[in-house]
Amino acid sequence: QLSMFVTRLSSNVCRRSNVRCVSESYKDLKCSPLKPGSTCFSLPETIEALKQVDGWEIHQGNKLIKHFDVKNFLGGVAFVTKLAAMAESEGHHPDVHLTEYKNLSIVYWSHDVGGLSKNDFICAAKADSLWSEHIQNQE
Repeated sequence: QLSMFVTRLSSNVCRRSNVRCVSESYKDLKCSPLKPGSTCFSLPETIEALKQVDGWEIHQGNKLIKHFDVKNFLGGVAFVTKLAAMAESEGHHPDVHLTEYKNLSIVYWSHDVGGLSKNDFICAAKADSLWSEHIQNQE
């Protein structure tokens, strides 16, 4: 499966980066503004970071995407509301797609660097935590 990611990433992911992947959990980190001249994650950094976010995939070569199956429209909107609060707190906002009333996709990418940064993986990990809480509250 990893080789499939490498194939999809190799042509579109930035090759150099000033940022190293961190060993601590992304969900425990806080997003920080990208400094002028920052670059996106390299292919090896992206592959390493993907190991820390379950179920997320590379989309269109430079974006991070995950699909969530919500029980119904209101459940999707409730989760998106929680996600929006987290995004505001982190200062890093996803693209959100809720289609056919229960198919939810969340997409992260760092516009400033034209690819993926640490902030994308921080928010992906936090979105996963919010999803776990959301599912538990619906049971």
